[in-house]
Amino acid sequence: MSTPDVLLFADRKVEGAYPVAEPSGAIVARIQVPWTGTSFTATTGQGEPLCSGRRPHMFSQRWQAFDHAGRLVAELKPSFTGIRKTVTLGDGRVLELHGRMMSRDWRMDGPRGPVLSSEPTSSQWSFWPDAWQVRCHDVSLDLAQTVGIVALNRIMVKANRQSAGSAG
Repeated sequence: MSTPDVLLFADRKVEGAYPVAEPSGAIVARIQVPWTGTSFTATTGQGEPLCSGRRPHMFSQRWQAFDHAGRLVAELKPSFTGIRKTVTLGDGRVLELHGRMMSRDWRMDGPRGPVLSSEPTSSQWSFWPDAWQVRCHDVSLDLAQTVGIVALNRIMVKANRQSAGSAG
């Protein structure tokens, strides 16, 4: 299933899952995250399995997303600062996802330029700060890859935010 040009990733659960919608409002995926916040499972808008993601083990710095058949679709590995992440797709392509220290938007680039880009759809002081509008610039990405990358990045961002908050 190909990725629409623009997807809206909500950061507020609806019926137990975070909806992923087209700008028209059509739901294309739903992301379920357990209370631990360390993994996710996504289904299509019709409820069919799409992808899932987690760390291979508790102390791993790598996070992986798999399609409904169990094939690796993407692996994210953060840099030391966590602002940049190396993204390796299941087909072997290596991309770089990067944000900015005081901003919530991010971009993923490949050798030929932008692949995905995002901007927040909620205010900085929202209870749901990780709601994003994501633009897909690369038609070769499918929905499982896009949802997997965004869901893993969100989990990683929230984990970094929690660890920074508990360190003080």
